[in-house]
Amino acid sequence: MDQILEIRELIILYFKRYERMVTFSAKFLLGIIVYSLIGKIGFYAPAVSFLFKGALSIPLILLLAFSFMVLPMSMSYVLMILYIMAGLSQSLEIAAISGLVLFLILFFYGRIGGKESALILAMILGYYFKLPHAVPLFAGLYMGLSSFIPIVIGVFLWNFFPYISDMAKSYEAGNMEIMDKIIEFSELISYFFEVLKNNHDWLVSAFILSLVFFVVYFTARLSINYSKEVAVLAGALLNIILSIFFSIATGVSLGILSVFFFGILSAGLVLVIRFFDCVLDYERAERVEFEDDENYYYVKVIPKVISDRSYKPKRARRVKRETDKAEELPPE
Repeated sequence: MDQILEIRELIILYFKRYERMVTFSAKFLLGIIVYSLIGKIGFYAPAVSFLFKGALSIPLILLLAFSFMVLPMSMSYVLMILYIMAGLSQSLEIAAISGLVLFLILFFYGRIGGKESALILAMILGYYFKLPHAVPLFAGLYMGLSSFIPIVIGVFLWNFFPYISDMAKSYEAGNMEIMDKIIEFSELISYFFEVLKNNHDWLVSAFILSLVFFVVYFTARLSINYSKEVAVLAGALLNIILSIFFSIATGVSLGILSVFFFGILSAGLVLVIRFFDCVLDYERAERVEFEDDENYYYVKVIPKVISDRSYKPKRARRVKRETDKAEELPPE
């Protein structure tokens, strides 16, 4: 165990030493993934298609990834929405409505939710990497109670954006009369609401992930030993059980084997994050009671685990110069 803790401290030391470089590199790589994922929409208007296809597509994605690395998240969200609208620009009406909905989510919830709004992007990326279950597990440990809202929004966007792409693909925005455009567009809107009404997959997924989040959130804050670890394992187990139950009860295929495998993998990933965040020595835990004139305090104290070998930077030693020594007199 001591060797594992020494490796942990060594990794943390090097991470802190190169934190800025690692953070910027991770954000740059994440920006490439995000904009490459958005670029798969691929229904560009002819007037702008030359920017997003062919030789210019790679430099554009690299430029956008660089902007994701250096800009605040709010500005990055705006660029992502504009890039999505460009991907749907073959149908200007659908691009405008999609952009309006996304901007409403950004400016209303994004300003209220603050850092929690990043969970929307995390949820979409979680689905992309087949690890959506890791998001509610992580959010339950480290974020506020209202974090279930961006989780639900992320599930909705991931499940319904393919239908938006299909609508943009099938919508013919040629030289039709204005009334024909209105009729066809209204039919597409009716089709989308019909899909929204009949598609229960996203509701099942949103309900399961939200319930997992609440279980992790409240379990992690119990005054018991290993509460954080128990919360993650309980959330992963609940996710597997609920997925099997709803798959049998509703007939909605959620892929039981994949849910089991990626659910366990998500729990392992979050536990690794927890391990590098904090390791507690529950064997030396104690309860402390004290009071003042107004309150009585009942506190549980759990020391952090520190390995025998410490990799903290060494302090500079004070060098005692020869001139500082008292001169010895020669014998008479």
